[in-house]
Amino acid sequence: MIRTRTFPLLWIMYVCSAICGLMVIGNFMKYGQAIDPSLVGETIVGIAAIAGFCNAGGRIVWGKLSDKLGGVKTMRIMFLVQCMAMILFAIAGLSDLDVVAGIAIWAIFGNLVYFCFGGNLSLFPATTRKYFGPKNMGLNYSIVFTAYGVAGILGAILAGPLLTLMGNAYTGYFILFGCTSLLAFFVSFKTNAPARKSD
Repeated sequence: MIRTRTFPLLWIMYVCSAICGLMVIGNFMKYGQAIDPSLVGETIVGIAAIAGFCNAGGRIVWGKLSDKLGGVKTMRIMFLVQCMAMILFAIAGLSDLDVVAGIAIWAIFGNLVYFCFGGNLSLFPATTRKYFGPKNMGLNYSIVFTAYGVAGILGAILAGPLLTLMGNAYTGYFILFGCTSLLAFFVSFKTNAPARKSD
């Protein structure tokens, strides 16, 4: 698997897509409280619960869509939706928005990012199996799944310095990470099933 041209492209798409969701998950509540400092208690718990449902629901919905359209076609849709959601999520913190509008945008599009993030965890295993077959599926997907870990490490390393560089303004920060989902979209057009060796 790792010797094919397909593997690194699939891996790069996974890193680029996962880092979007991880950046939102890591800053979701903090960003919401920056928009509305009174956002505490039961409201926070309720929104966090909705985010969890969106994450779980995304795995089911994107997985079902993948059965109809195919893994990579579904990924392309998900990457574009995720990019759009990240950009709209980013504008929630703009100073010229009133608090109610800002919180509404934050909640709706933040949860949409969670919904897309869940899709990674159904689309990439299924696509790995489709491209590389059932043999050694456990090992193959374990290697592909390292992309998720790398996304987490990169996010942890880059998050603080990037936010500081941007003057602790979340708008540019989330737009930047939204662009990684757009990069995954473009990479997907170069990602095809590897040629099978004849027996």
